[in-house]
Amino acid sequence: MRSGTRTTSDGTALAGLVALAFAAVIMGGLFLGYRDVDVWGAFVVPLLLFGVTAPAVLAGERRRASGLGNLFILGLALTFVASYVYYLITFHYYPGGDAGRYHDVGSSIAEDFWAGRLGVADLVPTGRGTEFIDQTTGVVEVVVGRSLLAAQMVFAWLKFLGVLLFIKAARRGVPGLLDGRYATMMLFMPSVLYWPSALGKDAWMLFMLGLTAYGASLVFDRRLHGWALAALGIYGCLLVRPHLALILAGALAVAYVTSTRAGHRSSLGPVARVLGAGVLIIGLSFALSATSDLLPTFSPSDPLGTAGDALDSVQNRTSTGGSEFDAARANSVLTYPYAVITVLLRPLPFEASSLPTLLASLESLLLVGLFWKWRRNVAVAFGSLRTSAYMRFALLYAALFTFAWSSVSNLGIIARQRVQVLPFLLLLLAVGARSTSASSESEASAAESDAVRDTR
Repeated sequence: MRSGTRTTSDGTALAGLVALAFAAVIMGGLFLGYRDVDVWGAFVVPLLLFGVTAPAVLAGERRRASGLGNLFILGLALTFVASYVYYLITFHYYPGGDAGRYHDVGSSIAEDFWAGRLGVADLVPTGRGTEFIDQTTGVVEVVVGRSLLAAQMVFAWLKFLGVLLFIKAARRGVPGLLDGRYATMMLFMPSVLYWPSALGKDAWMLFMLGLTAYGASLVFDRRLHGWALAALGIYGCLLVRPHLALILAGALAVAYVTSTRAGHRSSLGPVARVLGAGVLIIGLSFALSATSDLLPTFSPSDPLGTAGDALDSVQNRTSTGGSEFDAARANSVLTYPYAVITVLLRPLPFEASSLPTLLASLESLLLVGLFWKWRRNVAVAFGSLRTSAYMRFALLYAALFTFAWSSVSNLGIIARQRVQVLPFLLLLLAVGARSTSASSESEASAAESDAVRDTR
């Protein structure tokens, strides 16, 4: 009875917090004088999305012993609040951001559609990069109305779904996962909560990265439909940031080729492995072809030279804006550790030149503290590389991401783009001390079961 009472009490407290959060948002909107379509975007759209998502999340978590449903609901509510805060900061205290441009184009598309100048087929996004987000925003605003806030709330919701997919992937792919710890970091880490909750590429990318991660966890568990999900996620990344799609496909390929399950035998095993390798080769070729369009003077005979030119180009493009510094190019084994520190942990407090970079530096300090506090978990996580294909996939992606972003010479850009690697990096802090032994016991059990089956 006490357990049931405590659960009810927790649910009531959570409902109260959510109600207070939305009340604060509504009061802020009334204070700023929002009317009509902005009221719809700021208040009605997130409440509708919340009403659709919360029951499904709670139903899924009731079947699990960890029971993190309330935590997820709080994370969803704070995602909408963070999206609203981002809007206020960007459009009321700064000149505006990319979200304004996406809304302008998307609003025009929605207007043309409802005026009969565009058909349903014309709404299908066909562009790449910024143009793709423009067109996707148009589709969203056809449905929710010509409101920047409404579109932003939909993108924030997509980000939240991406976070859920990352958590589901880690639960499946990482033996001994401390899922409560991992979920808490994923839902409430400031940069993950704030930056991708805006209308733009970051929300789309986190959703597609999460979809790829979940698909990969299914692939490593020999589930054929995992290939479809992983391919869809990589393709979604390809449409917006092709270089990340290439990194994802490469990390998945290496992790898959090196994956084994002791004692695992299946009549489809060899066939599935050959087919999987073929799919990966095709996917890598497609991703490389798309990425090569972005590389200056691409030369198949000198790929290293081409990569160097591309990194030089990135460094030059990002060395402006007030937060620039000398890029930590990972040109060798000796310079790679410095690149890791720069991409994953900078800016540091003494490097902060504005309020956003100061806040980012405080999060960096938090990460350093967590890595020190849970250093034993980090050691166990690295030890699990032998037995967990998903962990190999995650850390290889993080390593390649670090190399690619080491040429960025702007701390503000690094702080924002780091969101695309944090879900994989945070896994190091959330592997239980008995994960390796648990995995070994699982493999031994599988081997024993197969041996018994073979004797029949």
